[in-house]
Amino acid sequence: MIKKQVTPFHATSVYDIDVNKLVELDVKYAFVDLDNTSAQFDLITPEKRTYELVKEFKDKGIEIIVLSNNTEKRVAPFVSKLGTSFLFSVRKPFKRKLKKYLINNCITLEESILIGDQLLTDVLLAKNIKMKVCLTEPISKKDQFTTKFNRLIDRPLRKRYRKNNLLGISLDK
Repeated sequence: MIKKQVTPFHATSVYDIDVNKLVELDVKYAFVDLDNTSAQFDLITPEKRTYELVKEFKDKGIEIIVLSNNTEKRVAPFVSKLGTSFLFSVRKPFKRKLKKYLINNCITLEESILIGDQLLTDVLLAKNIKMKVCLTEPISKKDQFTTKFNRLIDRPLRKRYRKNNLLGISLDK
């Protein structure tokens, strides 16, 4: 299981990703985790930088689709302000809901990347479905109650990966 979570790409945060590097990877769709990847889990409206991120990706021909294990009640109001598509209650790392979305929207794995802050949910989902993945650092030290357990496993793994240069190619600017 540990080897399965080694990532091909990493970035300090989704806001530090060089979008041109994604273009070079032929990415057309970026599935971006919501809580602690693109926004703090307790933020109810997007920050200015989130709007700028969506515009930057869109200007380069990449559509952002927000992806979350959280409920529609949490995800829909936040994402509706951004004007992007979204998936809620994904149940990462299970692939069923994401796979169905890809098929229904004629999106291929080759033109997609998943960007997230957790090894046990985001990275494992991408590996399970064989999608490119970029691991980011959490943007906040605050986590939802349910995420705190994953962090107990995530932190030491990240430390080991960093030490052994296993986090992959940096997509930072």
